[in-house]
Amino acid sequence: MDDMMDHGKIIKVNCLIVGSHAVGKTTLISRLMNSTIKKDYELSTRVFIDRKSYSIAGIKDRIEMIFFDFPGKQIYRNVLYRMIQNLGQPMIMIGIFDVTNRSSLNQLEQLFQIFNKNLSQETSKLSTTIESSNRFIIANKIDLIDKRIISTNEIQSIAKKFHCPLLESSIGNDLTIKDIEQTILEIIKSNISLSEVRNRTESMAGLS
Repeated sequence: MDDMMDHGKIIKVNCLIVGSHAVGKTTLISRLMNSTIKKDYELSTRVFIDRKSYSIAGIKDRIEMIFFDFPGKQIYRNVLYRMIQNLGQPMIMIGIFDVTNRSSLNQLEQLFQIFNKNLSQETSKLSTTIESSNRFIIANKIDLIDKRIISTNEIQSIAKKFHCPLLESSIGNDLTIKDIEQTILEIIKSNISLSEVRNRTESMAGLS
């Protein structure tokens, strides 16, 4: 993520939120933006963009997160792939599914499989844009205990398959939002640290 250091005092990070419809993508962004949850659900039919600034301990620059809420319909997948290629890095991907809806997990798994295929086939375009270390999975609606049909063990197996961190959550819960934000910021901090090490190594190599 060498480009993370190119923005000077403001580090801009794209955060793409993907998944099937009605899994909680829009609610997640509303909570991250400290907005109230809408009681009337509306199916997203276009990409919504929000921004939020963060400060990270040990990082002198301000972080500007750019959140992309992408529609869950399959017809938008080609647009999603083009966006990923064009947005460039740094980028984080959050995949969300509903533990009461197996179809939402199947669709997310298919989406990640397609990304992995693209990563191997188009290394020059995508592999440095979304790495496994820059994405994680949210298993949402765990508060609906009686309706849950996807077990923790099954979810953990899928997260391991895609080498992604996993958070089981109820996005409407304040503690859950803090955990999600913390995961995002840890990914950013880790990549900034790696970028600084690379830059120092390259500088020393140039002097030798």
